[in-house]
Amino acid sequence: MAKKKVRKQIKKQTKKTKSKPSAKKIKTKISQKISITTTIETHLPSVGSYYIRPKQKGKSFSLYLKKYENGKPVNPHQKIDEAVYYRFGLSAEMTALEAKTKLKDFRKLNKATREEVARQDRTFKRYARSRSINQTLFPQEMVNIFEQKIRNENIGTDKHLSKKLYVFATIQEIINSLKLVPETYAENSKIIFKYFIDNQYSLNYSQKLISMMNEWGKFATAKGSGYFKIIPQPKGNFREKINKGSQTKTGVRKEALPMTQNLIDQIVSIAPSHGFTTNEINFFKATFYLGLRPEELMKTSNGGKHYSKYTDMKSGLDVVMVYQEKLQGVPENKRTKHIPIKWDEQKNAVSIIESRLFQKPTYKKIKSLARALNCNADGKALGLYSGRKGFTNWCFDKGEKSHASVASWLGHLDPSTTFAIYLDRTKVLVGDSGNGNDGTPPKASGI
Repeated sequence: MAKKKVRKQIKKQTKKTKSKPSAKKIKTKISQKISITTTIETHLPSVGSYYIRPKQKGKSFSLYLKKYENGKPVNPHQKIDEAVYYRFGLSAEMTALEAKTKLKDFRKLNKATREEVARQDRTFKRYARSRSINQTLFPQEMVNIFEQKIRNENIGTDKHLSKKLYVFATIQEIINSLKLVPETYAENSKIIFKYFIDNQYSLNYSQKLISMMNEWGKFATAKGSGYFKIIPQPKGNFREKINKGSQTKTGVRKEALPMTQNLIDQIVSIAPSHGFTTNEINFFKATFYLGLRPEELMKTSNGGKHYSKYTDMKSGLDVVMVYQEKLQGVPENKRTKHIPIKWDEQKNAVSIIESRLFQKPTYKKIKSLARALNCNADGKALGLYSGRKGFTNWCFDKGEKSHASVASWLGHLDPSTTFAIYLDRTKVLVGDSGNGNDGTPPKASGI
C-alpha cells in the first residue's frame, strides 16, 4: 500500500511540472510582452543616442554615440572625434555642463530618427577615412590652415560653414583616390568628371566640388610651385552624363516637381487617407497659389516684416507683403515682395495664412503621397518646393499676360530666372511665344 501511495504522488508531481512552466520561462514570457509593448509605444526604437561623458571633474568632456543593433546596445560606445564637434554646436573648450546643454538643444533641433543617426554615422565613417588621406597630397598642417581659412571667410550661417567643410573633406577623398597633385588637376579634368559620373554626384554638387578643388589648388600651390591651372566646369557630353547619372541615384533629394491644378485637386482628394492633416494640405495650397518659398510661408506667422496686407488704391486689389530672408545680398528694405490677390484661390490662401491653418508636411509623408499619386517623373519629385515651382504656369493659365509681373510676385530680381527655371516646358504652350521685349511668355496649357 505504501508503494502505491508513493507511485501516485510521483505521477501527480510529474503532471504539475508538465502543466506549469518554470518560473524562469514565465519570467521570459513576461519580459517579452513588456518588450513588445515598449516597441509599440515608441513606434521605432532609436538606432543610437549621443551623450556627454565628463572628464577632469566636469572641466572637460568627451562625446559618445551609443548605438543599437537589433534592439541591443553595441559595445564599446563610439567616441566622436573633436574635429566634428561643430556639427553638434559643441566646442572642445566647453565644460561638461555647457556641452550637455548644447547637446540638449541639438536633440531638439535634430530629433534622433533612424535616418538622422544613420546620416551622422556615415559622416563619422567618412571622416575616419579622411584621416587615412595621403599626407603628401594633403599635409595635415596645410589642411588645418585651409580649414581655418574657410572658417574665417565664412559670413553665412553655421550650417553653411559645415557644408563647406564637408565639401572640402569630400574633395580630399576624391583626390586621394585619383592620386593627383594640384599642378595636374586641370589636365586630368576628364578623369575627375568620370569620377563624378561613376559616383552619381549631381551636377550642382559636382560644380561645388570643382570650385573647392580650385580653391585648394590655388592655396596649396601658393606655398610651393606657384603654378596652378583652374579646373573648368563640365560642359557638353560630360555635363549631360553627370546630370543623367545622378537622376537614377536613390536616396537623394531631387528637383521639385511643379505643382498643377490637377495635381493639387488629387492631393486634396487622397492625401487624408495617407495621414495628411488639413493643415498639411493647406501648406501645398498656400505655397502654390501665392508662389511662396516654404520658409517664407512658415515665417508669416511671425507677422511684422514677414507678412502684412494692404489695399492697392489704383486697382482696388488686396496685396500681401512677404519678406524674403533668402535675399542676403540685397539691402533689407528691398527684400519684401508684393503679391496682388487676383483670383479666388489666392483669397483662400490668404485666409489660410491669416488663420494660421498650415503645417509643413514631413518628407516621409510626401514620399508616401507621391507613390500613391505616381506623379514623380523625369528626375523630378513632389516636394516642399513643388507649389512654388508650379506658380508661374498657373498664373499664365489663369490669364496673366505679364512675365515681368509673375517674376516680381515670385521675388526674382532677374525676370529671366522665372522664364529659364520656373516656366515648365513639359507643358504644351499656346499662343505667341513673345519677342522678349515686353516680357510676355506664351500661355501654358495642359494642366
